[in-house]
Amino acid sequence: MNILVLLDGGFQEETTLRYALYRAQPQRDTIFILSVFSEGMLYYYDAMPMVKDMLRRDIKSHIDRAIKIVREQGKGIGAYVLEEDGELHKVLERVIKREAIDIIYAPPSYKAAFNSRINCPLAIIPGTILIPLDHEELPTDSVNALVIEAKMAASAVHLLGIVPIHIYSANERKELEVITKKTTDNVKSIGKRLIRSHIQCSEALCAGFPDEEIIKAFKERAASIILFAQGHDRPSELNKAFNLLLQERDALKLPIFSLSDLKSEIQFPIKVNH
Repeated sequence: MNILVLLDGGFQEETTLRYALYRAQPQRDTIFILSVFSEGMLYYYDAMPMVKDMLRRDIKSHIDRAIKIVREQGKGIGAYVLEEDGELHKVLERVIKREAIDIIYAPPSYKAAFNSRINCPLAIIPGTILIPLDHEELPTDSVNALVIEAKMAASAVHLLGIVPIHIYSANERKELEVITKKTTDNVKSIGKRLIRSHIQCSEALCAGFPDEEIIKAFKERAASIILFAQGHDRPSELNKAFNLLLQERDALKLPIFSLSDLKSEIQFPIKVNH
């Protein structure tokens, strides 16, 4: 996978880059670190000729800091620095095509800057991680991995409990009630465990086709990524949704991942409270 990380000169870009490296480590993905210089940003450029040079020096300092972080945390990862001039959208279109980018990680300052012309999944980090759940409980190791994920991304978590109401007939009301209660209890249990580890967490319960409910929640919550925490070794409506969304990832521009993809060799000093 080719990952593009955008620098903005702000204090959150370091979190964005560290999270991208964390994501890239398991599969030894390639990272492209992009800094864009646009003279259109210099409103008073004509009146202050030195502003351009000052801004370029500032950009250079952030690039140097990014290189240092890659050297510290990105062992085994191919990383390249791209310095481009021009309008952001045009630069992105050019870089995405030229470097065959699969996903973009960007700090929150870029959230309003993207439009439909950018044909690539975008994850705003820090942001909100959307985690779809059903009635099956998560093992402790998986919940601990969620804590690490949220802390690495410095992000909040939104737990979405989904009841696949369409698979139950009118004669299966009791079964539906049982599944609904189990799903509710599962969401609340995981939420409590995340909160104990100081993760900002919100919860919701919905009923319907899981893939449709996930896309709806992703848009409504303006989520950064969709993270499936439950294993794929059992047949379930949630796993069907994961496979469907994975197939449509590029078309829908969805930054979608599975917790099982994260088997990083990096050790992070993050405390998990039980």
